[in-house]
Amino acid sequence: MAGAPIALEVCIGKSGDLVGTLWLTTEGTRSFSSFQYAPSWLNHPRSFAIAPSLPLSAGQYHFRPAEGVPHASALPPPLSDTVPDSWGRRLLDTNARVNRRGVLNEFDYLISADDFSRMGALRLRFSEGTHFLGTSEDGRPTVPPILKLDSLVRDIDRFEAADPDSAVLARLLDAGISLGGARPKCSVIDSDGSLSLAKFASKRDTHPVEKAEVLALHLARTCGLTVPLSVQVSSRQP
Repeated sequence: MAGAPIALEVCIGKSGDLVGTLWLTTEGTRSFSSFQYAPSWLNHPRSFAIAPSLPLSAGQYHFRPAEGVPHASALPPPLSDTVPDSWGRRLLDTNARVNRRGVLNEFDYLISADDFSRMGALRLRFSEGTHFLGTSEDGRPTVPPILKLDSLVRDIDRFEAADPDSAVLARLLDAGISLGGARPKCSVIDSDGSLSLAKFASKRDTHPVEKAEVLALHLARTCGLTVPLSVQVSSRQP
């Protein structure tokens, strides 16, 4: 039997302009979603379609997982892209297990991502006047400052040793979970206030993965490509 749909407002950017409404429905182990642009967005002088599969129109768009495709999403593509990947899902699944919250679905992953570090410019809230999902109640980011890196390393060590408690998991979840990939990582706010990506060595590493990534960035920059600035702040890799 299908549960009542959960409605989320989809907004965009720092201004928080309302783009449309997302309805999420779960029926047993199956999930579905629908999306509709808000009239105010359709009439906005600078409106645009948020995906090629979602052209500007007053009608509803419906989505369900593609048959026979492993881990297929029931969400519209631009929102599916914001859902946590392997590392974030491991954290969320472990947190649910430690706190006995049951098995999570795609919608749980969607609304758990931090607003400040979520991929893309789309933001979610339950209704106008409420704070955006993935922020504190006063609307401030939960992403930690770069000064917390040492404590985050210890928290990741405990997580990889299968010894996290609720406090450890809460700190790692605050550090951003929407980043792709399976290796340990988090978002941090740098000393100049900018959002940065911190990548960590795994205790299971047999070769210096992060050092190789930094080397690849330096080589790309030497070849004239524009790449992010990378700084090695500590090393414990083989």
